[in-house]
This record gives sequence, structure tokens and C-alpha cells, in this order.
Amino acid sequence: MGSVIRLDSEFVRANVSKVVQTSDELPAATIIGVVDGNGTEPAASQFTQLLRTRAETLGARVEEVRQYIAQNAAALSQAVQTLEERDEMNASDAQQVTAIIDAASTAPPAGVSPGASAGGQAGVRGALGLQ
Repeated sequence: MGSVIRLDSEFVRANVSKVVQTSDELPAATIIGVVDGNGTEPAASQFTQLLRTRAETLGARVEEVRQYIAQNAAALSQAVQTLEERDEMNASDAQQVTAIIDAASTAPPAGVSPGASAGGQAGVRGALGLQ
């Protein structure tokens, strides 16, 4: 028996929403890069500038993370939608095959001439529209 892969699309969508919402709560790079400090003495000024540079680097990295999250959230949402569409197509295909099997297994209608196709062959031909 084959393995069954199950996907709870609502659960995935809820988690995508949480990740995107959390990403939106991160401060912007312009806010992270704001560093105020003592600039009256050379050592303090140098240290403040070092902090400012590090903060700007961190802010740029936060923006990269935001973009990464947005891209992956969109890709995950699209993958879920594609899987749902494919699942619906598979269900439709299964219904069609079941209908063909049911049609093939029914007895031919009364009054079929002896030369005509009979039995399962007639049912399949009828279901496929080949008669």
C-alpha cells in the first residue's frame, strides 16, 4: 500500500500568516540604524560611529530577512493552492474512472441484437461515447 501524504491547507495558511505578521513587526532598517551617542570626545565619537555602522548593517540584514520571508511565504501559499487544485483534479478523474467502470459492469439493455457488442465492451464504448 502506498504512503499517504496529508496536507492541512488551513494550518499552513495560518502559519504563513503568522510568519508574515511577525516579519512585519520587525523594525525598519532606518529605525535600527539610528544611533545617538556622545560625540564630544574622539573615543566616544569613534565608538558611536562603530555602533552606527553595525546598526546599519543589522538593519540591512533585517530587510533581507523580510524579503526572504515574503518570497517563501508567497511560494508556500502558491504550493498549497497548486496541491489543492491538483487534489480536486484527481478527485474528478477518479469519479470519471468510477463512472466508466460502473458503465462497463452493467448488463447491456434488453433488446440488443446478437451482432452488437455486448457486456462490458458495450458499457465502455457507451461511457466513452464510441458507439
